[in-house]
Amino acid sequence: GDVVRTYSSKEDEGVSVEKGMNLILWDLGYPGADIVDDAFLFRGHRSPIAVPGIYQVRMTLGNWSQTQTFEVKKDPRLTTTQDDFQEQFDLAIEIRDIISDLTAAIRSIRDVRNQLENLVIYTKKAGVDENIATNALNISERLTSIEEQFIQTKHEDRLDTCNFPPM
Repeated sequence: GDVVRTYSSKEDEGVSVEKGMNLILWDLGYPGADIVDDAFLFRGHRSPIAVPGIYQVRMTLGNWSQTQTFEVKKDPRLTTTQDDFQEQFDLAIEIRDIISDLTAAIRSIRDVRNQLENLVIYTKKAGVDENIATNALNISERLTSIEEQFIQTKHEDRLDTCNFPPM
């Protein structure tokens, strides 16, 4: 009964449909981690993949809606058990959520740092006590060093992983 993924043909939702038959494919992925735009994860990041089992798809158009059940089957060549799939999925969800939490922290750091930079500009224009600007710059530098422990901020080219490895 939990929603895994939603696809919509609304303009800002990214699914293009035309009159007649349309095909929308689900890659069996759950929503991925929220990642800052300039982050680079080595080998990218994958969405957690659905565990084999029974799922439902619901199509809605205006007031009309229809639901159909389907089964995601495991690759018969694999010896992976249902419990193994579930453990992999649970770990992938946990990692995704940690990355999303880290992204939220990085965005907060950047927001505070931006506010501090504006404070420095304001205090200099207003001619207020220079200690305020100095303290703001010190805090901003400390925030930068915290951010640099979590995400690679020095790369200018995503291919320059030798000099600035992904974090």
